[in-house]
Amino acid sequence: MEQFRDAHFFYTPSQGNIYTIAELKLASGCKKLLVASLKREIFCFEYQESPSGTLMPTARDISFTYIPNAAEIISLDAFNKSTTSNEFVIGITIIKVCGNKYYTPVFHTTYC
Repeated sequence: MEQFRDAHFFYTPSQGNIYTIAELKLASGCKKLLVASLKREIFCFEYQESPSGTLMPTARDISFTYIPNAAEIISLDAFNKSTTSNEFVIGITIIKVCGNKYYTPVFHTTYC
């Protein structure tokens, strides 16, 4: 365990789980990491090379439509359906919360 070091961390407004992280492979071979919090916020994390050649971590908020205000993200998955261009498919599963009770319906939204 001594060979591991913290490379970077970024703030999320609430916790997620192992199902709210997805790797996104670009056609160029680069990879990005999508991280969702329970409170409807999704972040894109990547390393970019600076002019001096060092890797700079960046994290930015990504907006998705049709996620209701009282919903929580319970899973996220993504893939690139093309090998020559960036044609992403992102699936988000949400559950509607009302007070302390969860409604039975679970919604899955796919973005292309």
